Amino acid sequence: MLMPVRRVRLAADQGRLMKSAGKFRLFPCLIGRKVDAGHDGLCFAMLQNLAVGSSLVALSVLIHTAGLVLIAAATPPVARRLGFNNHDVGRTLVMTGTVLGIFCVLTIEVWSWAVAYAALGVAADFTGSLYLSTAMFSTIGNNQVPVNSAWRLLTVLEGVAGFLLIGWSTAYLVRAATRHGPFRGEHF
Repeated sequence: MLMPVRRVRLAADQGRLMKSAGKFRLFPCLIGRKVDAGHDGLCFAMLQNLAVGSSLVALSVLIHTAGLVLIAAATPPVARRLGFNNHDVGRTLVMTGTVLGIFCVLTIEVWSWAVAYAALGVAADFTGSLYLSTAMFSTIGNNQVPVNSAWRLLTVLEGVAGFLLIGWSTAYLVRAATRHGPFRGEHF
């Protein structure tokens, strides 16, 4: 007996949700509905942010991939040539070089976002763009550099990309530490 009552209540709740969803159309410009000019501008700005952000994320992934491939290819022969793979001090130096290499790769990625911010006018000048990019990429966030409101979503996308790329770098460092570094097979 209780089942039909529950179904009626659920159907009534779903009906109310469907009616209220009609009042709050999120992206009518994407599905061809007429809306006011302000809403069309918002949709265009969001799509523009997503397009530019996706391009910069792709560029960052390409830079990161190339950088890690270069580090992975260069580390073993350099370590063998210098005799660093035979003792803990040498392996620690190898890990230091690996960390510095990854830091250089991440720096190139941050600077590429900063150049894009400066070109798009996201911040007032290049210094502000670089600070903003560094803060967003490292997921610290920004509360010091005024951001052009049309590009706020772009800065959020950089935060997500930075989070993923820093995580990828961490995974690479763990693997490098167990393969070439002082923790070879002992701690992991």
